[in-house]
Amino acid sequence: MSLHQLLTDLRRDPEFMMNVMAWRTLPARAARYAAFPPNLHPYLQHALQARAIHQLYYHQAEAVTAALAGENVVVVTPTASGKTLCYTLPVLDTLLREPHARALYLF
Repeated sequence: MSLHQLLTDLRRDPEFMMNVMAWRTLPARAARYAAFPPNLHPYLQHALQARAIHQLYYHQAEAVTAALAGENVVVVTPTASGKTLCYTLPVLDTLLREPHARALYLF
């Protein structure tokens, strides 16, 4: 079954739809990119480039820059938009610069 067929079937199911408040399809948007934040540890930049990541999405660069500056950051973006790098890069950067630092991830 294709994703399109699954969504069609769900939309036609009255029991399912009584739990749905809104159903929208958003158009795709072109990605916006940004360079690595200049203060991101060079080791992380090299590690990302070794994995064919040569730039960040704009929201990632903004979040990482703010976190490295000590600001509180909230990131709300769609699935598979790169939220993991938004919180992982600042933690790894801190651990590289301060080996005795600690991080606690709560999910």
